[in-house]
Amino acid sequence: GTKVEISPDKGDDKTTFTLSASFLGEKPTMGSFVALYSEDATETAAHVEGSKVFLCGESYDAATNGGVCPETVEVALPNPGRGGKMLMTYKVVLVHYNTPNEF
Repeated sequence: GTKVEISPDKGDDKTTFTLSASFLGEKPTMGSFVALYSEDATETAAHVEGSKVFLCGESYDAATNGGVCPETVEVALPNPGRGGKMLMTYKVVLVHYNTPNEF
């Protein structure tokens, strides 16, 4: 399982919020990301523009920590609203990077 907490950033501009995740079971691999999606989105590439944030590296590297993310990560996601107010409801999705089969 994964424990996730989302909190608005402090400050006047409120242009980001912080996502903290603790992975209790299998950890995501490097190349995995979180992004904002509209509630009805069904495609991986349909995330809100500018909201894709990699958890622990854009590229998979098996030589670094076995290619997996740390047990706990914290990333800043952009607030797509204006003045700190959301204009619609979004969902935050964790997209796991699947390593290619290597023989």
